[in-house]
Amino acid sequence: MTAQPEACTTAAPNKTDWVEELFRCSPLKKEKFAYLKAFLPSDLRGLHLIDIGGDNGVISSKLRDLGGQWSSVDLIEEAVGSIRAVVGERVYKMEGIAIPLPEKSFDFVLV
Repeated sequence: MTAQPEACTTAAPNKTDWVEELFRCSPLKKEKFAYLKAFLPSDLRGLHLIDIGGDNGVISSKLRDLGGQWSSVDLIEEAVGSIRAVVGERVYKMEGIAIPLPEKSFDFVLV
């Protein structure tokens, strides 16, 4: 007998629950997160990292849970707002290819 996947609810009572529920119910988000995580060192303490193209903020949130100091950027204003609603601070809008942060200020960049 194969294990049945957990049922996903349609509404979560708060932001944290919503992020966790969406992540738990999305094989694509889990796969994307695992792929990105594989590029990072196991210890992120003291590192400055940036994720580019954070979509709705779920992956950005999961990356921040790993440690380190993260910033997020996206090209689309609505995505920036969504990411900011999920993770709070250090979320920026890119203008073209320009990242609105100082050069050489990150130890890792994930796209």
